[in-house]
Amino acid sequence: MQATRNMTRMINGILDVSKMEAQMMKLDLRECDLVQVVGASMNDLESLVGARRLAFERPAEPAWVLADQEIVARIVQNFLANALRFTPASGEIRVGIVVEEEHVRVFVADTGPGIAPDFHHSIFDKFVQVGASASSRNRSTGLGLAFCKMAVEAHGGRIGVDSEMSKGSNFWFTLPRRGSS
Repeated sequence: MQATRNMTRMINGILDVSKMEAQMMKLDLRECDLVQVVGASMNDLESLVGARRLAFERPAEPAWVLADQEIVARIVQNFLANALRFTPASGEIRVGIVVEEEHVRVFVADTGPGIAPDFHHSIFDKFVQVGASASSRNRSTGLGLAFCKMAVEAHGGRIGVDSEMSKGSNFWFTLPRRGSS
């Protein structure tokens, strides 16, 4: 049963990346509050948190953007799933939203092993996996972050990672604030 789920996830990942590359994935852009979208995404993965500490740093006001809520939720869930995969049981994950002048920044920071500087740019390429050996429980298709990059850019945003070895990673993306361009 698990093998079937893994195969389905891999095929869907390939299809989604292919659609995004071909610009065939249409975004359903609507006004939405990222505080609600991120909060719901966190709730969806709450059962996987275990003993890790999970904090949500949200702004006092709504964080309005024009976005495809389902796609943005997938981006957040991908970041959070990766943080959960690489953060030890005693670790901490912080999810946050920062409203900036023209953009809203969403981040997922963890206390995992970190990513070597050489991989900071290539980690968003298709099939790239950092820190996952062939036998590792952390192995994935290497498509999730590539999809995230394409999806964020399709929204007019930016994506990146700040990380230091042995100090964790901070994956982030920005989306234009509603009304700014």
